[in-house]
Amino acid sequence: MMIRTGSYWWGIGRARLVLWAVTIGLTLCWTVGGALAFGPPGTAAPSAAGDSSAEGPRVLLGGGEYEDDFESYPLGEICGQNGWEEWDGSSDVCGSVVEDESFDGFQSLEIVGATGPAGDDTVQRFDIEGGVWPFRIMTYVPRDAVGDASIILLNSYPPALGNASWSVVIALDATSGNVEDWVDIPLADLVFGHWVEFRLEIDLDADTVDYYYDGELILAAQSWKNKIANGGTPRIEALDLYGGEPTGSGTTGTYFDTIVLGKPVGGCVRDPEWQCDGDVDGDGQVNPVDSGLVQARFGSVEEQDLCNYDVDCDGQINPVDSGIVQSLFGTCEEPRGVCP
Repeated sequence: MMIRTGSYWWGIGRARLVLWAVTIGLTLCWTVGGALAFGPPGTAAPSAAGDSSAEGPRVLLGGGEYEDDFESYPLGEICGQNGWEEWDGSSDVCGSVVEDESFDGFQSLEIVGATGPAGDDTVQRFDIEGGVWPFRIMTYVPRDAVGDASIILLNSYPPALGNASWSVVIALDATSGNVEDWVDIPLADLVFGHWVEFRLEIDLDADTVDYYYDGELILAAQSWKNKIANGGTPRIEALDLYGGEPTGSGTTGTYFDTIVLGKPVGGCVRDPEWQCDGDVDGDGQVNPVDSGLVQARFGSVEEQDLCNYDVDCDGQINPVDSGIVQSLFGTCEEPRGVCP
């Protein structure tokens, strides 16, 4: 069971109440000036070389979701399982599944950068273009930790042809005690010794990203394509959990758990539950009854009405919403996600 006390999440009894379905890990690295580099842009490249096998990018279709709670893996290095891999062209940079700490269940992923020939740099690839994609990852920084670990998302990957492009680089810096942007700008106080949520609300169509740490907005309306470098794409191609380097400020150990991409976090609950996309009455078919129910709620600002009938998530119920439902008459596609 999990409860939230004050501003922190706690796991109780270590009993799993939710079985997360699919893996969503990612390891990212990039090419800087033609050399292989790990972590945020500008990080010096270690000498490690090799070839990490990949299962190919994860494809998330409309309404799709990917989740990973690290419960299904044997203890030890995670690479080569469910799409997790080392940074492209690198070796001995794989994070490990451990039982030391966990948010939901018994296991989590530990990323270390302070020891070894190179810091952990563990990637999961995706093939996502356009749309709105909430992202969530639980983080745990031990009280005695030093160094920093980074949560990184790329809009272009792999870097083999020099085309890696970063969208989000957030460092959990135990040495400074800050959550930092990619140029070391402090954004929030780092929480030690408790599980804390880091969340993004990614809108690829609008080219915006909102950043949240421990439930608080820490950056708003940042560009997904151009924040770190101009010329990015409206895509999500990789998640990289990076531990820094032994020769720099690599983390002595940071833990990650319960990664979710594409599933609204803290969203509303439709009542009745849609069986098909646009099936607002929950009867398993989309027809004029559904569009009529939407029309009957035009102008309503009631929270439950918006949850049920604001189909395009623009904060109002109007003819656009009923028109979308009408376009779905006779179909039964997977229901779209609820509005954040």
